[in-house]
Amino acid sequence: MKRQFILILLAALVLPACDRQTTPPDTGGLSREQFVELFVALRNAKKSARSPADFELQKRQLLADAKVTEEQFKSFADAHAEDLAFMAAVWDSIQNRLDRGDTLQSAH
Repeated sequence: MKRQFILILLAALVLPACDRQTTPPDTGGLSREQFVELFVALRNAKKSARSPADFELQKRQLLADAKVTEEQFKSFADAHAEDLAFMAAVWDSIQNRLDRGDTLQSAH
């Protein structure tokens, strides 16, 4: 009886994983590391900007320097929105870098 319960439980956990996509989602061409670096740089720019217009200029420059469009940047989060464990790890990385005071320039 216990063995059947374990087999049923195992099947219930494994079978849903068989339905997952085998192709990676469209991440806008960004790796996790690129997303984290750019997010931290944008957050730091927003924090130091003297005005919303100043931030917009800094944002455009950071995106251009990274050779990334705003749509590509946003598509990374959209592509991974359902993978909670992955996104939690991404946000932990971002928070750790913000706590250390990292910037895009010092990460390279």
